[in-house]
Amino acid sequence: MFEPQKQPGMDFQGLSMWRFRGGSVTGLLVVGLGLLGVAGFYAIFHDVYALVGLGFGASLISVFARLGGGIYTKAADVGADLVGKVEAGIPEDDPRNPARNC
Repeated sequence: MFEPQKQPGMDFQGLSMWRFRGGSVTGLLVVGLGLLGVAGFYAIFHDVYALVGLGFGASLISVFARLGGGIYTKAADVGADLVGKVEAGIPEDDPRNPARNC
């Protein structure tokens, strides 16, 4: 029987530390870039009310980004269902259709 070799530090605790560090880097990068954007915007315009507009615009962009991602995901799902239906003759929600699992 084949048994994979264990690498040092790759147990559950070691992998959890890698995940925690990766999430920390991502979170600090998002916060740091946001603060840099706000500070730069204020340094250019010197207007607090313009920062309110920047905040509204950023939240609007994030909403549209989430909606756009959902639309592209739905389009890919419909396309995969159609390929399974037309090309392979598999019903839409059949377990043999790989697109059903996505």
